[in-house]
Amino acid sequence: MAVVFALRHFRTYLLGIQFTVVTDCNALRTTFTKKDLIPRVGRWWLEVQDFHFSIEYRPGSRMAHVDSLSRNPVNLFEAELNTIDLTEADWVVAAQLEDEQLQRIRTILEAGTRTRETKQYFVEYEIRANKLFRKLEDGKTAWVVPRAARMQICRLCHDDAGHPGTENTLKRINTNYWFAGARRFVTKYVRACLHCAYYKKTDLVRQGKLHPIPKTPVPFHTIHIDHVGPFVTSSKKNKYLFVLVDAFTKFCIIEPVRNLSTKHVLKIMLNVMYLFGAPTRIISDRGTSFTSSAFKRFIETYGIKHILNAVASPRSNGQCERYNKTLLAALATTAAGKEPDTWDKAVKQIQSSLNTTHNKGINTTPTEALLGYKPKSVAEAWLLNALKVEVDRLDIPTLRSTISAHISEDQRQQKERYDRKVRDAPVYQVGDLVMVLITSEPPTGSSRKLLPKFKGPFRVSTVLLNDRYEVEDLRDGRTRQHKTVVAADHIKRWITIQDDER
Repeated sequence: MAVVFALRHFRTYLLGIQFTVVTDCNALRTTFTKKDLIPRVGRWWLEVQDFHFSIEYRPGSRMAHVDSLSRNPVNLFEAELNTIDLTEADWVVAAQLEDEQLQRIRTILEAGTRTRETKQYFVEYEIRANKLFRKLEDGKTAWVVPRAARMQICRLCHDDAGHPGTENTLKRINTNYWFAGARRFVTKYVRACLHCAYYKKTDLVRQGKLHPIPKTPVPFHTIHIDHVGPFVTSSKKNKYLFVLVDAFTKFCIIEPVRNLSTKHVLKIMLNVMYLFGAPTRIISDRGTSFTSSAFKRFIETYGIKHILNAVASPRSNGQCERYNKTLLAALATTAAGKEPDTWDKAVKQIQSSLNTTHNKGINTTPTEALLGYKPKSVAEAWLLNALKVEVDRLDIPTLRSTISAHISEDQRQQKERYDRKVRDAPVYQVGDLVMVLITSEPPTGSSRKLLPKFKGPFRVSTVLLNDRYEVEDLRDGRTRQHKTVVAADHIKRWITIQDDER
């Protein structure tokens, strides 16, 4: 920190020149050679990139003269100060004169001798007002940026210009300045910008292909569970809906619950298991109801495999999400014109309607797929009985074989449509540093439009299937490393610190 403070204080005199920082802190010399830096040190490192310097280590026994200056009090007296005015024009000239490569070009141009080796310099460069300029293709000229001033030019055209992207930063630079390898240098600079990393979301084609879950042709082998709500508290104190969907038959069970407590989930699950047997696999999001210790003990007791979705990836639990959308629309229309606290009285009516309605995914109704016959709906029973309509019995093995084939074809078509709009997700390896998209934060009462869009850094700890990764939080102040699972389209690489090529 002392070095950063000193460079800030003497910035006017140090810009554009080569100098050496002598210190008895060996950790300072080794810190800046590390590949991965903590955010605080990374910000300091980016700040000092404006300067062209090297670090020399000297033992403390040879730094007594510095120690004496830092420990002795300063006598308070009025001293006569002689000031030197350093203008921007002086700096522009001095910065080029300090660059050995540019000085060599200036010498050739000033000599005026054209040879086979030097004639190209007369075509590409010119000296005007004691400054070296590059001739551009459109007939204009651009100031040649010394190697030591490249970081400052990037800061002027990026940091001080509203943090534009790589292309726009490069266009601003190319308008008035020129230096070799500008595109590569600017690209690395923008990628290393902490403000861009935290606050900007990249508007690119969506990443990550669709990975359909294979369906076992057995009812209630795999079930999807989720909560919907909150709603207005009903007269029975219910505020949420618990939704359970069978992955194969699409048969749904909907129950009103008072809160998101695990005990309500387990009670409903046991009732379902007494009717249809224990499932082999349960798929859910990462709500506290499904990640609690009580729920973990429940699935371990019955030997059920529990699959948790990646954070903020509702497509992984698409069966429930699709039903939730239909359920909300049906609930809103059914409860229209009635007392707001009576919405839960219509839930079972809606459940029956969903289960007896033709489902495109299986090309039949969920009830037929599960029970093997076409039941009379409660709403139509009086009319069907009056018409003496008999119940149609279906060939269950043939029906379920047809359903399985239809599901496979439907999944293939969905994947084909989805994959046309996305690109392959980037691949990360264990140990890679990444940033995670902020998908939900506690309400603060203020707008989030100007707040960071990403958080981090995180480290990839495990590579999972279907473009998912387990990551651990490396941010300051963490007493333990929190781990979570995220999809590839919700993370991006951590910034890359500029190397010594300046």
